[in-house]
Amino acid sequence: MRARTRNIGLMVVGALAVTIVAVFVGLGLGLDDHPQAPDIGGPFRLTDETGKVVSETDFAGRYLLVFFGYTHCPDICPTALVTVAEAFEGLPKEMADEVRAVFISVDPDRDSPQILAEFTAAFHDNIIGLTGTREEIDGAVAAYHASYTIVKSEDPEFYPVDHSSLIYLMDRKGRYVTHFTHRTPAEKITETLKAELQE
Repeated sequence: MRARTRNIGLMVVGALAVTIVAVFVGLGLGLDDHPQAPDIGGPFRLTDETGKVVSETDFAGRYLLVFFGYTHCPDICPTALVTVAEAFEGLPKEMADEVRAVFISVDPDRDSPQILAEFTAAFHDNIIGLTGTREEIDGAVAAYHASYTIVKSEDPEFYPVDHSSLIYLMDRKGRYVTHFTHRTPAEKITETLKAELQE
């Protein structure tokens, strides 16, 4: 009797699990914590490396890789940008011209347009640094479901910033395509870009 009751209990739990999975899939939510396609991206207003105010419309007609970070980042940001640079190098020139990458600083107090220009110049010409007011940056962060936290430090000039590390790929119309991490091989990003650009 106990065995039968236990089996029925397991069947109920199993059915419930299947139902939950079905609901998540049906809603397009997935089983991870990554934001899904319709929710990612949107309007932004930021300042580029030359001091010019730009928005998402300035990149219309091109594919766009979007990454949030800061120039004092010791590891994740340089790794991600090296990967993106290598992905660009893997594309034929005519394809690379159809793609841009933006490095949106979440540390505007230290990352001026000039500092961003010097930082991104070390990686690839197609990578553009963007900054702005705290409100403008927070708006872009929210649009991409990214996150960051400025860690308190005794030295106001030297402090770390914890931040999400996804690299978002947006299409020519600013719609979400997919995302990568700073650990994604450059070859994978190149292959994805080629497939998109050839459509």
